Amino acid sequence: MTTISSSSPAATRDRSAIRVGIVDDHALVSETLALVLNDKGFIAHALRPTQISDVAPFVAEHELNVILLDLNLQELGLSVPVIPQLRELGCRVIVLTGDTTRPLWGACIEAGAETVMSKAVSFTELLERVTELLDEVVGRPRTETYELLECLREHREQERRRLAPFAHLTVREHEVLLALTLGMSADDIAASMYVSLTTVRTHIRSILHKLGVSSQLAAVALAIRAGWDGAPAPAHA
Repeated sequence: MTTISSSSPAATRDRSAIRVGIVDDHALVSETLALVLNDKGFIAHALRPTQISDVAPFVAEHELNVILLDLNLQELGLSVPVIPQLRELGCRVIVLTGDTTRPLWGACIEAGAETVMSKAVSFTELLERVTELLDEVVGRPRTETYELLECLREHREQERRRLAPFAHLTVREHEVLLALTLGMSADDIAASMYVSLTTVRTHIRSILHKLGVSSQLAAVALAIRAGWDGAPAPAHA
């Protein structure tokens, strides 16, 4: 596989050395972008993956060294976990997205992406930006990279604080609280879990104590405000 050095003058002169893979769930956009990039002298191929495992063979088949990666692959989910795999294959990754969530952009950088580029522009502007990046083969300015990573760190810390009250609940207490948020009574919960009403009430008392509230209604309200969904609180960033 051909490698590209951002410090090599030849990288900006010989576009044919830049073998670009476009991984996007919108075939028309990716195929059009590949066609235009080929016309501009790059070697470009498009892939609309049906499963994540399609990406590695695509890279190997065409000996790609740069990937334009759509962030949201629809039914396949976010492509962030694919970025480290692509880096291991020797590819530099430019993420394309219409999402403006800065912590998510930071997650892409943390995973190894060179840069994140907004798709919320005209096709002409997108093409100009992609062409410029490919010619220069550089990522975001280091200061902006640091800002995105800091944004991600702050987001994780906010998430940790938001869900901290629920971190000490046991697995069964998580289940009981989740049932309460769904509007189930203690009797309903006991029947569904095949335990006694006394056991459920013991779990509820423990939940109220750990959350620092005095009623089931207050516990449910706290869970809803925090956006708690039954999952454990995240670890420190």
